Amino acid sequence: MLKPLTPAQAIEQAEMILSVVESLVGSKEDLHDVRGDELAMLLSIVREILTNVTK
Repeated sequence: MLKPLTPAQAIEQAEMILSVVESLVGSKEDLHDVRGDELAMLLSIVREILTNVTK
């Protein structure tokens, strides 16, 4: 899905996605308001990015 060119770019993408997740969660009064599928998708993207960096 995402193919970062360098580890620095991959880390930057991961940090961007993590900040989106944090703002998503932080903007909700109750964590149950966050849709699980949205969160799972974002976290799987972060996982994929970090896997690409460590290869």
